[in-house]
Amino acid sequence: MAARRFDIDNAKGIAILLVVFGHIVARESPLDNAWYDHARAAVYRFHMPFFMYLSGYVAGYKALGAVPMDRYGAYLRSRAVRLLVPFFAFGLIVLLGKMLAAHVIHVDNRPAGFLDGLVDLFWTTGQSPSGSVWFMFCLFLFLAVTPPLFRLGAGYWPHLAIGAVLLATGLPQRVYLNKAAEVALYFALGALAGERAERLDAPLRRFGPVIAPVFAVLLVAWGFAPGAWRDAIAFATALLSIPAIHGTVLAVHGQAPAWSQVFGRFTFAIYLLNTIAIGVAKGVMLRVMPWDGVNFLLFFPVLMLAGTLGPIIVKLTLFRVHPAIDRMTD
Repeated sequence: MAARRFDIDNAKGIAILLVVFGHIVARESPLDNAWYDHARAAVYRFHMPFFMYLSGYVAGYKALGAVPMDRYGAYLRSRAVRLLVPFFAFGLIVLLGKMLAAHVIHVDNRPAGFLDGLVDLFWTTGQSPSGSVWFMFCLFLFLAVTPPLFRLGAGYWPHLAIGAVLLATGLPQRVYLNKAAEVALYFALGALAGERAERLDAPLRRFGPVIAPVFAVLLVAWGFAPGAWRDAIAFATALLSIPAIHGTVLAVHGQAPAWSQVFGRFTFAIYLLNTIAIGVAKGVMLRVMPWDGVNFLLFFPVLMLAGTLGPIIVKLTLFRVHPAIDRMTD
């Protein structure tokens, strides 16, 4: 069995905090808080590519591509239980929860009705009432095709080629396929890196802190660049986030647990539950005060805490007494 990589746990903790940060605002931003709009737009240019890189890294490190074909059926079932069951379950929970909560508190992206919401959740997914579930579905797709592609005899390089083509051409906004096209390349890069983990540790540790300032400059430069350059800068930002964040984590902490590892341990629970926790906290607070202007400076830390600590508390209390749910959210 592959040894646990605390650098990946530490990096996952940072990545999931960025996810929560981006989910504080679902649709309409609070007035007079342009700083958050700019910061959120910057985070969205790289955080999910980096998150998918980490998922691919684990797949490559654990050699999931080398699963024998006589065990492929069992492998596929285990991935489905791990990813598709929560994909459907939590998608439906969010849909029903929004419809019920809308009678009591403010709800972002409220579905017009159950059937309309169901179609948007699983088919016209550009309007999904639970947009964050796309990651689980796309990760299942990538993991499902990993062993067959690996059998072509070229390792994870076919994944990289397909990912590059999909990123260039795109896919329709149906069944989250457009999202898969956006991040397939980064899963492949992660798988290639995970397969070569020991060899890449030293260069990542050495060059990550050097690349980090360049990555930061690109994050800021996007807002000042001509429109024709922005797609290229966004792509470069997503690519450089990988060595910048992973390499800096390795340089600072090596294989020792860091503060972010606390959140990394609960990544899946936070990913599944953060929008629910944020939505409930936001709805309650909006009954007391608007979130525009200076009020958002109170909303922001409360919603960050709700989105991170809320899922951890639920995981450690409610889910622990239900072994099946507990395993699903590990």
